[in-house]
Amino acid sequence: MCQTIEKMKAMSQKIRCQIFVFVVTFFLASPVLARPTLLELYTSQGCSTCPMGEEVVAELNERDDFFALSFHVDYWDRLGWKDPLAKPKFTQRQDGYRKVLDNSNLYTPQAVLDGVDDTNAAWAWRVKMLAHGIREGQVDIPMTLHEGLLRVGGYDLKAPADIWFVTYNPKEKTDIKAGENKGRVMNSVNVVRSLEKLFVWNGEATNIYLPKVKNAGERVAVIIQEPHLGKVLGLYHQ
Repeated sequence: MCQTIEKMKAMSQKIRCQIFVFVVTFFLASPVLARPTLLELYTSQGCSTCPMGEEVVAELNERDDFFALSFHVDYWDRLGWKDPLAKPKFTQRQDGYRKVLDNSNLYTPQAVLDGVDDTNAAWAWRVKMLAHGIREGQVDIPMTLHEGLLRVGGYDLKAPADIWFVTYNPKEKTDIKAGENKGRVMNSVNVVRSLEKLFVWNGEATNIYLPKVKNAGERVAVIIQEPHLGKVLGLYHQ
């Protein structure tokens, strides 16, 4: 009996040690989250499958490891509802990704992750799976903003990078009165209202005065991205 108790104590001690080693190993092996993955959502109020994608993106945007920007495209306006949030410039950006990511067609709802991969935004499991892999090679060029002055830390670039300036509304609510989503209320997050390439950056530490936000309630994001809509290298957002 005593031997059995002693064996149980020894086994319990061994299990505790194994658990301790596992926990320490897990935390040492787990990468520290430098910045959230940029999730660009390409969507349309005229697309019947987009509401599900927007719901998934809204949930992911609540997490610390994602930051979403919703770009409304205009090519589904022909289906009976003209999306008031859509702009041709956003469609052009999506078409640029179509070429870079070697997609045969434009589609919605599309999630582009850090500029390097894409999937259907309604497939939450796949969005999270792709983002997990992307984070292993993620770059985080430091940026801070104070009173309109953006400070960008230096970085050894392989090639000059593009710095994009974005303004967005954190929330938009629209009653759809026609088209495939007639009768629905669409709630969108981080809806992009303007997009501008500020300049091509050579990697030297620099200070930039950002354009003033024109509309009350809009927020600012800045994206540093490899040329021709390549990999995202840095992200600042309010």
